[in-house]
Amino acid sequence: MSAGVIVLPWTKSWQRQGCKESVAFDDRIVVGLLRCACAVVGHSDALFQGSGNRFRELFGRALSCCDLTGQNFRPCSLFRGGA
Repeated sequence: MSAGVIVLPWTKSWQRQGCKESVAFDDRIVVGLLRCACAVVGHSDALFQGSGNRFRELFGRALSCCDLTGQNFRPCSLFRGGA
């Protein structure tokens, strides 16, 4: 399988409006990484157990490692083109 959908149950829109949000992807590498990540957490557990601030910090580090800091990516820029 090289495609999938991730449900995002704790987004602001979901909490405020009851709108179910999700992200679809079609990439074998992403599927492989998510399979590995899901193998070490429980079925209903969040993949990232840290705070929002910690996620943003790690996101920034990942961008730096990939030399993408000049692209102005933000964690929310991965969903709906930015918030």
